[in-house]
Amino acid sequence: MLRATRRRLTMLLVLLPFTAAAQSPFAMTNMARDFWVMFLPNTGGYYQLPIDSCTLIATGPEAADISIVSADDSVTLHLDGGGMAEHLCGTNAAVRGKAYHVTSTADIALYARNAIESSHDVAMIIPTLCLGTRYIAQSAAAAQGDTEMLGLVATEDSTVVTVHLVNPNGIPIPPDDIDAPADGRLHIALQRGEVYIVGTRQHRTFGAFSGMAVTSNGRPFALFQGNSAGHVPTADQYVGNHMFEQAVPESQWGHVHLTGGIGEQRKCYYLMTSAEDGNRISFNAQTPQSGETPTLDRGHSQTYVMEPNPYTAISTHTTGRTGYTMMLSSYGASGYCGAASTVMVPSVEHGVQQAWFTVQEFVSGGQTDRLVVFCDTALVHGLRLDGVPINDSSWLDYLPVQTYRTPVGLGAHRLEADSGTFVAFVYGLRNAWNDSYANPVGMALDPYPRDTLYRSDTTCQYAAYRWGPFHWADGGLTDTGTHSMEGQVFDPDTVHLYRLTLTVLPAYRNEESHELMPGDSVAVGDTILRTPGTYTFRTTAVNGCDSTVTVRISSCLPEVCLSLSRPFIDYDHPVVTFNDCTEGSRESRWTMSDGTTLSGRRVRYQFHHPLPDSLTVTLHTCNASGCCADSTVSLPVIARTVWFPNTFTPDAEINNRFGCTPSVELASYELTVYNRRGQVVYSTTDAKATWDGTCDGTPMPQGTYVYLWFATDVTGHRDAGRGTVTLLR
Repeated sequence: MLRATRRRLTMLLVLLPFTAAAQSPFAMTNMARDFWVMFLPNTGGYYQLPIDSCTLIATGPEAADISIVSADDSVTLHLDGGGMAEHLCGTNAAVRGKAYHVTSTADIALYARNAIESSHDVAMIIPTLCLGTRYIAQSAAAAQGDTEMLGLVATEDSTVVTVHLVNPNGIPIPPDDIDAPADGRLHIALQRGEVYIVGTRQHRTFGAFSGMAVTSNGRPFALFQGNSAGHVPTADQYVGNHMFEQAVPESQWGHVHLTGGIGEQRKCYYLMTSAEDGNRISFNAQTPQSGETPTLDRGHSQTYVMEPNPYTAISTHTTGRTGYTMMLSSYGASGYCGAASTVMVPSVEHGVQQAWFTVQEFVSGGQTDRLVVFCDTALVHGLRLDGVPINDSSWLDYLPVQTYRTPVGLGAHRLEADSGTFVAFVYGLRNAWNDSYANPVGMALDPYPRDTLYRSDTTCQYAAYRWGPFHWADGGLTDTGTHSMEGQVFDPDTVHLYRLTLTVLPAYRNEESHELMPGDSVAVGDTILRTPGTYTFRTTAVNGCDSTVTVRISSCLPEVCLSLSRPFIDYDHPVVTFNDCTEGSRESRWTMSDGTTLSGRRVRYQFHHPLPDSLTVTLHTCNASGCCADSTVSLPVIARTVWFPNTFTPDAEINNRFGCTPSVELASYELTVYNRRGQVVYSTTDAKATWDGTCDGTPMPQGTYVYLWFATDVTGHRDAGRGTVTLLR
């Protein structure tokens, strides 16, 4: 049996929301209040130990009550602000195939640890609101032989996950022990909280799942990966466990990454996987080495070998989004040994200004630990650990990146910067044995949408309804049944995702139209209607929805409409054209005041002298229903086309302008005003214009003025006249 001979410390890095979110695009966090977790089984490998255990670890800056619920267990933990709370879930065999739903009353970061006596690995758990629907699996070769597997957890009902068991070139390559369809696409239907493990019993499988796409039918799910055997050397042998990490959705993969060389490591191995076609990858601004692929397409991977100096940052820069697994060779080993980190290594696109973390002892023994912080901008100022400035820094010449290194001990710590953003790692260095171990477990994620709002609601057909992005005006909800909808609302600094389950109950709308004959009525229930108009009746059904009956009643009697060529009778030209414009008119009869009767919708009639002061005309019109109505108009007899006043007072409140009042519509008009000497003091061709008693802006004196006028109406009738007007002051 192995003895615990040395200590390893691991940082649990908690990234807090950046308080000045409006000033920086890097206000991102891995903290939340809702998580889904599962553990992959520890199987395979030559040096596995049976005493492995699985633990959930929560940490955060605020006090919180944390609920951990599985299919057969429920636990409540209390977290003190700035501290850490742990729950031992049990041995690997006990937790296999379980889903854990973790909720908290305050924002926390959550980690899952899979540990044995001499080795462990810690996976950062991605908040539920950061999960996605598209993943690319990554896995690296096993050093001593191991299995590879993928674990799925559904966060919603009716989730269908498709594992594309094909290589990046589209050729199906399902492992021998997986029963997959001929096209290599394994479809897995899951309900909320259900778990499914896709695994292989083959030993020494060198990245069988790497590059495979794992997608869903639009519902977010969690993907966990068993990437490789993680072996940590003792003085005389290697022991290890199955590496356990949670995959990050494609939407969270980055373009520029910062990683770290590990002290006495001989080599670092990077397995880069591309999320896009035509992606160029470079390390420290260097082009690919001989034998390396210059570009990668989606799902394709490339292994890069680097030989770092102690604590030196290694940058990766890509033209498209990538994720990578970093395998670290240690203790003189020629294989892929040490710890692995998956795509959860931060990119410069995921930076913060504050971080809380704890350092915990897992294995006893002497060890020196270093905190290494990478700042993704040259403008970082005031970087402090527990309030003490960190001054040990260096620069990368090929990127505006600054690195900081400082010792760090057990317990809780606070890392913060006054300006700029950073990402961080912790390294547990075994200097006494000339080997090292690294487990970077902190990363900032972009949690858009920042929150998800759920609502189940019931409404009635044809009713108005509004919630978030869903808005129906009256009459918009026409389809009954239960509908699931999703929409987003964008605020200045966040995104809200709305998920609505709306049940629309049936209502009824009836419309009736009636035409009333003289003396008729319409009965609607107990109501008798005798007047034309629109009436609405509502009754409430058993399901609580109103039924609506709309009754529109029109009169059989026509609404008489008649038009005339002029609204008066010209004494000199007493000719008028009459038109019956009543809608639906079928019969028109005109009776003049002299007893003359004419028929037709349009008639022209000349009245005869002598003419009285006014005449009447009656229209009798009938529609197709046989309903008739009469209308009588009175027409004044006018001898002149226009009329002028005989006096006006410019300074008075009324009657202060001189102009014409036409009795007909004029086609042309001319007015000229003269003083006693025959001089023109005013003229116009606008019948609406009036004289204000001035000439070129000078007030005219009180007195009598002569005017001449000429006019032509729209029928072509010409008229002219003269007169006098008295100007009073």
